[in-house]
Amino acid sequence: MKEILTIYLSVIFINTACLAQSEISWGAQAKIGFSNYRPVESGNLSNSLVTYGAGIYSNVPINSHFSFRPQISWLRKGFQQPYNIFSGPGGLIVGSGNHKVVFDYLPVDLTFVYRLWPERTLHPFLQAGARGSVLINSRVIRESTNQTTPTTVGLDNYRRLTIGGLLSIGIEWHRLSVSIEANHDLSTYLNPPPIALFEDLKPKFQWYGISLTYQLRNF
Repeated sequence: MKEILTIYLSVIFINTACLAQSEISWGAQAKIGFSNYRPVESGNLSNSLVTYGAGIYSNVPINSHFSFRPQISWLRKGFQQPYNIFSGPGGLIVGSGNHKVVFDYLPVDLTFVYRLWPERTLHPFLQAGARGSVLINSRVIRESTNQTTPTTVGLDNYRRLTIGGLLSIGIEWHRLSVSIEANHDLSTYLNPPPIALFEDLKPKFQWYGISLTYQLRNF
């Protein structure tokens, strides 16, 4: 909890300092994409899970091309694994199902944005930086031909804090921007010592998606 509090106090301090400067803007972001982990253990199958998120940010100009952008968000990650339902002494397959493993995170992004041709109304940009994510919830949703059963999973086997990198490329038009985003974790989502099945793999989350950002206000 100390690490979580430190992260959020740091971001609040950064944003407060940003608001004291001129030409500072802030806005909101929504995103949707696909999440999975890599590498996948031998003999298992992991499919991508459609996830989404939202956040608020500050944009601090450095010059006409560069700006610093801290952001606080909520983002869902996870994966899904299909399974078969067996019955009888012969082990006949009588149905199928799907496990959706869902994790809710509070990411804190510290990124820099580079704008090409900022004097133009419509201009491309590149965003890159670091992300620290705090795990707040996890659950497994078991779907079968008969029913859907969500089950809350304890957090003891999972890292509460993970770090990673973020890369985004997009287009800005007035207050609106749209971008393609990639986020790769550098630390495994499992708590050390890892679960035996993943002991040598140290699986890490990957997230790819589309982000829509709207600048709400200038200071």
